[in-house]
Amino acid sequence: MIASPYPHPPVTPPAGHPRLMLRASDLPRVRQNIERFPTAAKLWQTLCGTPLVKTGAMPEYGTYHLRDYLILEARALALLLDPDAVAARTLIDDLREALAGFTVLQGYMGARWGGHLIFTAAEIYDWCYGALTEEDKAAIIAACERIAGDTFEMGYPPARQMAISGHGGEAQLLRDLLSLAIAVYDERPDIYEFCAGRLFAEYVPEYNALFAAGISPQGPSYGAYRYTC
Repeated sequence: MIASPYPHPPVTPPAGHPRLMLRASDLPRVRQNIERFPTAAKLWQTLCGTPLVKTGAMPEYGTYHLRDYLILEARALALLLDPDAVAARTLIDDLREALAGFTVLQGYMGARWGGHLIFTAAEIYDWCYGALTEEDKAAIIAACERIAGDTFEMGYPPARQMAISGHGGEAQLLRDLLSLAIAVYDERPDIYEFCAGRLFAEYVPEYNALFAAGISPQGPSYGAYRYTC
């Protein structure tokens, strides 16, 4: 458990699953969109059927391979739309293998690659929640905390770096750990208390002031990327 120095967040995750990026009430619209965009749907279906590489795309990437994470995400969405206990067990085992074996060279890209795996794990945790055992839940959370602690420049818990300048304004907190915190809120509300607590206490007022001023301290190379995060 981690202790938060921030006030209790004014917004907390809703009860039930799924709740990361969509709710059960959104699933009919997701199915409609799959029918409306056949090219994208075909790519998604291709990913679902593509075998995992389970090795890094380049030697310096450690075990990180973008395609593997996209495959895991695609399969998680398929199971959210059409649950299957056997396929869910296979997906969860593949995720746990990826988490347990994750290695990466030290450096800022390690935070991005490790964060991407944490984000993918959060999606699977939330979208396949009914297929998780208690042992699965504990192992996935522990592995994500370890990867964040090993690779994140913000540290874990994410107390370092700045809100509107530097890598603290990127995905480490704003996508990866926030996604994990939402997914595991039932089991570990302390992660959300810290992550969302910092967002509401520091990021919201600082970005409100930045937007009101009509300026950007990011520079042309980083501005778009960080505002996307």
